[in-house]
Amino acid sequence: MKGKCRASFLNLKNVVENGNYVLKTTCQVSRIYIIFLLIQMLLGTAGPILISVLTKYLLDELGGSRGTRQLVLLVTAILVMGAGITALKSLLETKCTDLEILVNHRFDVLLQKKTAVMDYEFIESKEMQEKRELAKSGIQRMGGVSGYLNTLNSIVASTITIITILILFQGIKLMVPVMILVVRILTIYLNRKIEKKRYEFSQDNDRLNLVFSYTYFMTHDERAAMDSRVYDLIPLYRKKMSGLQEESYRNNRKGALAECRYTSLLSLAQYGYLMAAYCIFMFQAVRDPLFTIGSLSMAVSLTNQFDAGLKKLIESALRLVSQGKYVAAYRSFLAEPGHMSDTGKEKLPMETSKFTFRFENVCFRYPGCTEDILKNVSCEIIGGQKTALVGENGSGKSTFIKLLCRLYDPTGGRILLNGRDIREYSCQEYRKAIAVVFQDYDMVPFSVKENINISTEPELSDPTVVEALETVGMQKKIVTLPEKERTYAYSRFHEQGVNFSGGEKQKIAIARALYKDAAVMILDEPTAALDPRSEYEIFEMFQSRVKQKTAILISHRLSSCRICDRILVFKEGEVVQTGTHDSLSKVDGLYKALWEAQAKHYVEEMA
Repeated sequence: MKGKCRASFLNLKNVVENGNYVLKTTCQVSRIYIIFLLIQMLLGTAGPILISVLTKYLLDELGGSRGTRQLVLLVTAILVMGAGITALKSLLETKCTDLEILVNHRFDVLLQKKTAVMDYEFIESKEMQEKRELAKSGIQRMGGVSGYLNTLNSIVASTITIITILILFQGIKLMVPVMILVVRILTIYLNRKIEKKRYEFSQDNDRLNLVFSYTYFMTHDERAAMDSRVYDLIPLYRKKMSGLQEESYRNNRKGALAECRYTSLLSLAQYGYLMAAYCIFMFQAVRDPLFTIGSLSMAVSLTNQFDAGLKKLIESALRLVSQGKYVAAYRSFLAEPGHMSDTGKEKLPMETSKFTFRFENVCFRYPGCTEDILKNVSCEIIGGQKTALVGENGSGKSTFIKLLCRLYDPTGGRILLNGRDIREYSCQEYRKAIAVVFQDYDMVPFSVKENINISTEPELSDPTVVEALETVGMQKKIVTLPEKERTYAYSRFHEQGVNFSGGEKQKIAIARALYKDAAVMILDEPTAALDPRSEYEIFEMFQSRVKQKTAILISHRLSSCRICDRILVFKEGEVVQTGTHDSLSKVDGLYKALWEAQAKHYVEEMA
């Protein structure tokens, strides 16, 4: 399989496709960058050859008639040409460096944009995370994806140099470039070995770096820092990071040693053929009276340029293979669908009380898992009613909600909305009709207002934001802040930022759901971080605000289920009971057992 992949990267078609993609994307950022690269290529190719030819005539003139006018002209031409080419190349290099930063930024933005719009199913996928890391390597390694263009430019420049020198060598000794060519070809095998090892070690290190970065993040992340200090996890983190560093060091050392062996052989080969070339020129100078000191100088100079050009061509070709892997990985990630099948065209029902969901033999298994999380679930969420989902941890409640929100599609069965499969509706429009408060909600480091209305124009006033904050009991605190609802979350990101408590974040999350005013309201453990009084206020608000909307509530506090019209009881991925609080608490079953266990706990506390 690896052999096939390697062969595919050497395929001219892939080289052209990768080059076309990089060139097209680069042109969208700056066409002048391409022009500057071409001028740089011409200067780097023609300049040294012209100076070598002029130097030949200068030396021949010195060894011949020594005409003052000719000497002055030749020296002036060499100096002016050398200085002009150097100055222009320096100027272009500065410009190209600036433009290359913009180009690399463009490729980085495309990667970020792709990641940002991918559906949750793909974001959570381990395979997709690995693909994203490899695509990220395409930007960071070997000059980035834009480096592919530079490598192609280098190949064209080297090819022009080699062809030009071969033409000039017709008057000297063609045997020398042929000899150099043979020796250089023999080094290709060794270079390919080096590049193969580099790529293999980079893949291993990508995996190690991913784990190391996350572990290091856990040592200083604000949320994880409490656990790590209380449970004294820092020594464990250090041990894990030390092990990862040692493994990375072994990988790097092994790769460096292998590369060192190959490069030593390459150096010996280069020294050998250069000595042989110089011997040939000296032998010709002795035998041929027309082979002047100028001819010898030009021959040596062109030999070095031919050798450098051929070496650059081979190295660039090999680099192109390695870069091609990164470019292909980058393109492959961007080409990933990143979205679940979304061919639905049906319009959503306009009446908010008509959102009735039906699960028909729904099964679901997370990618990479061997067991179903949901097993033949069949139930109904009746439009305009409040439905509670209860059950022990891991029973499938949150997964049920993820399927309802189309964060995932069922692996078996189907979910109907008003008698139609939800996949028949536009996914984007479908999600607009749902407001969710997830149990692991966290604020983004933007203003409170932006966290609620998701606005791209934060300066505009929005009275509905204030109303939502008042509803959840947060407005009293917000008005005391320096910038009120424009105050930013997290002091580490903004000078006047505020670190809200877990309960306050939960209230802001509920305010965001209220602001959306969607047809379906879903609360997944909305009061887990709230005190009893705040919990009571939230549920009172919940009752008054959902009115005739379809509402779904997940809570381990079964007292909150009393406000709901129906209750679905989950156990090990199945719905085992359905009914109201009054009916379920009177019959033997899981709900009654859970209810009595919680009631007993409260009674014992009261006593």
